Amino acid sequence: MIENVAIAKELGYLRMKPGTIKKMSLKTVKDIPNNKQVIITTGSQGEEFSALTRMSEGRHPHVEIQADDTVVFSSSTVPGNERSVSLVINKLIKYGVNVVTKNDAPIHTSGHGYQEEQKMLLRLFNPKYFCPIFGDLYFRTLHKNTAMSLGWKEENILMLENGSIVDFSPTHSVFRSKIKVPIQDLIVDGHGVGTTDSHVIKAREKMMNGGTLVVLLKVDKRTKAIMGHIKLETRGLAYIDEVRYIHRILIKKVREVYENTVKDVPDMEEKDLIKIIRTDLEMFLLKRIDREPMIIPMVTEV
Repeated sequence: MIENVAIAKELGYLRMKPGTIKKMSLKTVKDIPNNKQVIITTGSQGEEFSALTRMSEGRHPHVEIQADDTVVFSSSTVPGNERSVSLVINKLIKYGVNVVTKNDAPIHTSGHGYQEEQKMLLRLFNPKYFCPIFGDLYFRTLHKNTAMSLGWKEENILMLENGSIVDFSPTHSVFRSKIKVPIQDLIVDGHGVGTTDSHVIKAREKMMNGGTLVVLLKVDKRTKAIMGHIKLETRGLAYIDEVRYIHRILIKKVREVYENTVKDVPDMEEKDLIKIIRTDLEMFLLKRIDREPMIIPMVTEV
């Protein structure tokens, strides 16, 4: 934002007296009456850590929202961000803020280039190859069509996807590789870094959606018979009024699956036995209560 303001001043779009625009800090605003301040801030899309979101939650270090403040959203809400933006607006309104959006007044100017501006750039640079980037395929295809309307050949317009590789040779020919660079979202988790398809993330997602069930069986090493009671631990699986019922049917099912499996294959390896118990319980719970928890069977021989 600082760079954009500097560019706008240099190009003459912003004209003001020296000292009118200041970088936000407690020191720069402490002597300016509240009714003389206009704060330009990030957060038009309800981003979690943006300045406006922190203001709406009372977490900003320099700005405290007050009743009768006016907050102007000069932006358009990006599709998919409606809920986040609505949450910020509602939090601001709780302070008694007057919220103004482009639906209330003609305050929005697009930050994206219009078609005639795109044409101007193409004519100015006159590239041999043109690659529309940013935005979904629909918008990039429109940009491609704009270039073709100006005379660019379709084979010289590169419609790429994330991970695509294009090589330009010294003779100016283009080679489009069939190989793709592997692209994955990375997750920073404490001191670790993982991918969104890692087993850790998938396991957490399963626990979040269905809860967790731990089953502990203590069995005789020689006879394979169950000793004592089958123990269960559940987290996030059952509601208070159904815990006893679910535990009762689970214990009955675990005993049935274990005894039938051991009867058929007495010398089955523990890992295979655990896999069968887990699979049967998954199918059983999905059918009986329509839930898919993470199931961790444990068999201890004594």
